[in-house]
Order: sequence, then C-alpha cells, then structure tokens
Amino acid sequence: MVVVYRGFQCVFLFTFLAVFLAVPVFPAAAGDRGFAAWVSSFRQQAAARGIDPALVDRVMAGVRPRSGVISRDRSQPEFRLSLDEYVARLVNRRRVQRGRALFRRHCRLLARVGEEYGVDPAVLVALWGIESDYGRLTGAFPVIEALATLSYDLRRRDYFTGELIAALRLVEMGMVPLSAMRGSWAGAMGPLQFMPSVFLEYGVDFDRDGRVDPWRDYGDLFASGANYLKKSGWRKGLGCLWRLRRRGGLRPPSADERRMLAFWRLCGFVPVDPWSAPQEVRTRIIAPEGEGGPLFAVSGNYDVLLRWNRSHSFAIAVAELARRIGTE
Repeated sequence: MVVVYRGFQCVFLFTFLAVFLAVPVFPAAAGDRGFAAWVSSFRQQAAARGIDPALVDRVMAGVRPRSGVISRDRSQPEFRLSLDEYVARLVNRRRVQRGRALFRRHCRLLARVGEEYGVDPAVLVALWGIESDYGRLTGAFPVIEALATLSYDLRRRDYFTGELIAALRLVEMGMVPLSAMRGSWAGAMGPLQFMPSVFLEYGVDFDRDGRVDPWRDYGDLFASGANYLKKSGWRKGLGCLWRLRRRGGLRPPSADERRMLAFWRLCGFVPVDPWSAPQEVRTRIIAPEGEGGPLFAVSGNYDVLLRWNRSHSFAIAVAELARRIGTE
C-alpha cells in the first residue's frame, strides 16, 4: 500500500512516529534543504576535530544522499541468510582453490608477516577472501557519498559521522587520494574492506616505502590485517572454532561459560573433527541460530573475528575458509 501525504505535516508526522516507534528512518524525506542543513552541521563538527573547512567544502561539493546505500544497510546478507546458506555461498570450491593458490604464491611473505605479528597466515588469506573475494569485489560506491548518506541517516549517525571525518583525514594526510575512495555501501575500502578509522589506526607500511598501500602492496595488505588481529588479542596457534555434536537432547551451556574442550567432551559435546581440537584450549559454546541450530566451541580468537565484523556468520565463514586453505 502506498500513501501520499502533503506538506510539512507529513514530514513531522512520519518523523515523530518513526522516533516514537524506534523505526530507522532515512531523513531524505525532508528534501535537499534537510541535507544541506546536515552538511552545514557536519562542516562545524569536522572543523572542531581539526579538519580544514576548505577541504570539507571541496570534498562535499555535489555530494547527495543515496537511497541505494540505505536499502543495502537494511538488508545485509549476514542477517538474511541462514548460517549454512551464508557459509556455503562464501566458502565455495572456487574460493577455497583460489585461496590455496594465493597462499602458495605469497607463502614467504605471509610467513614473515605471521611471524612478526603472531597471526596465522591462513586467517589473513581467509579474511581477504571473505571480505572481497581476494580483491575482486572491493565496491564501486563513492566512499564519501556513502558515509555522508549513513551519517545523515538516523540509525547509526554518530558512528558514520566519525568514519566520514576519518575519511577526510585520510585525504588531508595524502594517505588515500579522493579519486581512489571507492568501496562498499558502508564506506569500507580495499581488499580487506577497512573502514577509514581502521585504516588510520591499523594500516601498516610493511615495505617502508613511505605509504600504506593495501591495494597494490601485498606486504602492506597482510601486515595491516595482521596488525588489527594482533592488537585485538589474536593468539597464534590457538585455533578459532570447532563444530560440535551433542548426545541426546543436551542443551548448550551459557555462552559466557569458558571451559577446556576436554570438559565439554565429558559433558556430551564432542568436536566433529576431534583431531583438530586441542583439548587444553579454553572455549565457550555458542548456538548462533538458537537451541535447535548448530553448536560451536569457540576460543578467544573467535571473539577477535567478531570484533572485525560483529556477525557470527562472517566469523564462522572466515574460520572455515582458513581451515580449508590451511589443510591443503
């Protein structure tokens, strides 16, 4: 059903109902004047954080909100597909084979990065594969316009305003040319789909050529991902997750309870692939799809993957792809 309203009363009523009912609303319904007012307010926020107002004016010139960004924000595949559907789509035969070939091609560089940062190389390749299909799908959205749209939106305004300011800082510092700022609908860039603030904080110039370039420099690519994982608490060789089978109608314990895998085995929760599961690792049990769905024992490294992307489907896909790449 489509309902057409007129004038200011429509905008006021729609906005009031959305706020009252806690429904995310894209404020573009208020028209270009509303967006222009937002740009003016953003210009002041950026200046307060040290961004040159002239740069803001230059970069924001001609920027308009994109409805396609909002529609994608409301229909992310991690939340539309079942866990098995999501993993099957991303961890397919072609992606596993490609990951193994790239792992072999860059094995020496990956070994150096893995040793320096204490990160498992197969996980770096898996993140590359899941995030962008090894650089094939990095996104074509103008990052500034995507972030401006999401900052103008009401759902996560503070977060995306901060990311937009970080993107301007990247341009101001000369780290990423404005012409290269194309990425996902959410403003993530490059083969590892770093948000601008992550790029600023964790980007690494591994070859020491004076710039961070994860687009074309594989050392910078792997080291930047490894730097993020290390600083987030990754422990090399710890493992990440193990799928479990359970006896009878056993209910999973609280996800906050951490025990060694040997303890869960005694309780009736047995790893499907027991040979890959070190019994001394402290884990917790998760059921991403509820009590009737699959169960996993996960280590602290799994929580690091959730920090990268707060989606169980994403973290499980990365862990599964890394396992298959690393067990060639």
